[in-house]
Amino acid sequence: MQALEMCAFILVDQEEFVVAQEVYATAYDVAERLNDTKAMIRLENNRGLCAVYLGAHEDATHYLTRALLGFERENMHGALQQTVWNLARAAREKKHLDDALRAFYGVYAEFVHRGMIRSAAQVLVELGDIIVEMTEDPAYARDMCRRAAQTMGEYDVIGNVRDAVDYLRGETASATSRDGFRAAFAHVRVFLQLLIVSPTLAFVSPQ
Repeated sequence: MQALEMCAFILVDQEEFVVAQEVYATAYDVAERLNDTKAMIRLENNRGLCAVYLGAHEDATHYLTRALLGFERENMHGALQQTVWNLARAAREKKHLDDALRAFYGVYAEFVHRGMIRSAAQVLVELGDIIVEMTEDPAYARDMCRRAAQTMGEYDVIGNVRDAVDYLRGETASATSRDGFRAAFAHVRVFLQLLIVSPTLAFVSPQ
């Protein structure tokens, strides 16, 4: 399984994405036979990345959603942030950032639809932060947050998460600097992490 993963990694580096996707699929089958849950989650990530490079948005959303659901199930909470950032960085290097962002927006919508609001909000925070950090385009991040918050508004969202998202929408609407944007994302990120152990924690805006 590890040899297959390494082979697929080399193929991705050589931009042989179709073949890499096939090798990752074979490695996934091995991991499944070994009942290696964490390897399966990792391989779903990798298959999602290949799908991003191939422009297969539905496949990318499918694999990345499964991977992030796996992180949630296995209590690998820090992995969600790392996964979104790593895949977006990799996609940017190969000029596929827009495809990666569309795939993650699909993951966000899937989480909202499943009622996994905290996870959806985490993806929203990371997407906005990525856009500001990588593109230095606050207007793009502002529009993305506005549209995502509207999507969440169509569902029954617990009050503390809705307060956090409303705060984020307000701050991104009024922030005039990159640092202001990123400070807002950082504040909401910490709050969402605290919700893991204190689900009823009230959201408080920074003074």
